[in-house]
Amino acid sequence: MINVNVYKESGRLGNSLLLVPIVAGPIIFTLGLVYVYIRVNLPARLIVPYIPIGYGFLSALCIRHMAVQGKCRNSLVVLALGIAGGMLAVDTIWTVYLYSLAPKSANLDFVALCFNPGIVWRAINMRRMPVIWALEAGAIGIFPALYPFLTLKRVFCEEYNKWCDIKVLGCFKDQMDSAQAERLKQGEFAVLAELPVNPNAAYPYLRLNSFSCDKCNNTVACQVIRITGKRTKTGSLAEEELTKQILFTPEQFEESLATKILAASPKVQSGEAETANR
Repeated sequence: MINVNVYKESGRLGNSLLLVPIVAGPIIFTLGLVYVYIRVNLPARLIVPYIPIGYGFLSALCIRHMAVQGKCRNSLVVLALGIAGGMLAVDTIWTVYLYSLAPKSANLDFVALCFNPGIVWRAINMRRMPVIWALEAGAIGIFPALYPFLTLKRVFCEEYNKWCDIKVLGCFKDQMDSAQAERLKQGEFAVLAELPVNPNAAYPYLRLNSFSCDKCNNTVACQVIRITGKRTKTGSLAEEELTKQILFTPEQFEESLATKILAASPKVQSGEAETANR
């Protein structure tokens, strides 16, 4: 058994506090305008619940991408940015929607309305729409709030200030007994050498991911993921983390993985298994 050194994020924010509001914010607002246009011009049966979920997921992708580009290594900040993005998405569509319904004689200031959610909430209550607001807010807001936080699990090389590349090193049949599962949980990756290889990635299987910096040999981490073949609501493969992202020295990597495991594991042939979740 090797000494386990679990990767921990540094907590640094990079440029995320600039990129997410400045870039993601206007994109979410623009998507909100498109959303309201579709909502007003298409029958309700065609937009519930697909359009709210789609808008929320696109907003989440935008926030996550900007957090990655901004090199944010702080999960709590990513969560806060996601929640703020979800609130912006919900506030945008209801502000624009209610503004579009207001008579011209009301002489509303759209910019002032955007920064005064209290007026928007009173208008929602006057139209007896709080239940609709709650359902739509939940369908839209949950994706920006949780998706970036749950999926931004990558290893960062602090020395070269870059995200590590993710590669699939091998796939193995999911045939571990309880003792092997416990050894793997403790960081004994040599357990994989005791399992039959699964070159075609037939479900269910275990996937060995590596995280490495292409600028240096100092940052190397590995993680084992279980793939059952089930799909998430977004259509991607559901993944279960069997180990944390465990850091290796180059010598440990060569001794524990390259020699004992990878030499016995043929190249993965399934295109779906070639690329790990980024």
